[in-house]
Amino acid sequence: RFALLGNHDHYGNPEAQIDFARQKLDCTEFKVCPSRWTMPRYWYTETIASDDGALEVQLVVLDTVILSEGTSTALARDKARLGVLGPADLARWRAWAHQRSMMARLQLEWLSS
Repeated sequence: RFALLGNHDHYGNPEAQIDFARQKLDCTEFKVCPSRWTMPRYWYTETIASDDGALEVQLVVLDTVILSEGTSTALARDKARLGVLGPADLARWRAWAHQRSMMARLQLEWLSS
């Protein structure tokens, strides 16, 4: 049910897949409402509760193509220029990139000592 984009999706039109996932279906035309995946953005989080509500799981979905080194900055800029990523998306991406660089630095310090 939950989907994320992969590297091959970025060679085509990933925005079309996200837009398709966002469309609302008119289930009155069907005996059974067709299933549609959940993919509201390039990265997102969903909290899923068990049937009895006793347990919750937080699903974090990351588009690692945008986050990967070498392509991340250029790809994020292109997506922002096209209006696909908004200011809030870019702020989350920058925070993630900063956290990643800090963790890498800490890991290097730990390995060096």
